[in-house]
Amino acid sequence: MYCSRCGTQMNDAALCATCGQPAMTPATTASLPHAPQLTSYATPGSQKMTFDTQLQVPLAGWWRRAGASAIDTVALFIVGLIVRAMVKGTAGIVIAAAVSLVYAAALISSKSGQTLGNRALGTRVRDQRGADGVSLARSVIRWMVQHLPATIATLASSARLSDYTNWVRLHPNHFNIQSIPPHIVSDIRFAMLCWLPVFIFLLVNYLSPLWDQRNRTVHDIVAGTVVTYSR
Repeated sequence: MYCSRCGTQMNDAALCATCGQPAMTPATTASLPHAPQLTSYATPGSQKMTFDTQLQVPLAGWWRRAGASAIDTVALFIVGLIVRAMVKGTAGIVIAAAVSLVYAAALISSKSGQTLGNRALGTRVRDQRGADGVSLARSVIRWMVQHLPATIATLASSARLSDYTNWVRLHPNHFNIQSIPPHIVSDIRFAMLCWLPVFIFLLVNYLSPLWDQRNRTVHDIVAGTVVTYSR
């Protein structure tokens, strides 16, 4: 348990040893309004943190969340490369996406609520309503909002760029923009149009914790989850 005023870990103490704030008993917690109460405070290292009094735990900041996402992304990217080297074409993309879905949904809906990245950075995914753990359904919804747009764009663009890939293989030493056949140029433009809205969405999604009151991404908001410190 953490102090609702300064964020100091209280264990079972009745009063916070740092600021004297009384502990939030179950009766006190039950009287809280439905909307979460948030308290900002500075840690001894002068790092500003936000404490969620509804969940009784500090919310994970943007840099810590970004680090956890980077670890998971690198791990899944390597697995995806291996899968697509073994299984070519659309099937390889679908299998790699399925592996990513199983990885995220299984670990986030587990008792710890942690992927490898969360575990390395000391964070976990929680139900924003305060329930124990995140359900499998919410974990799947969270993955779909986070990864499905990029998966669809990958499927659509890779199908259209197969001619371009074959053309590059046939002309490895004579490549220039003017020499690309018009129909391949059209396919490249189609791929760019597929990815443009996805890049915009990803940018908004991963930057949204910077302005959301509870440090949530778009996929957190849709799935009803928050990311907090695990210790």
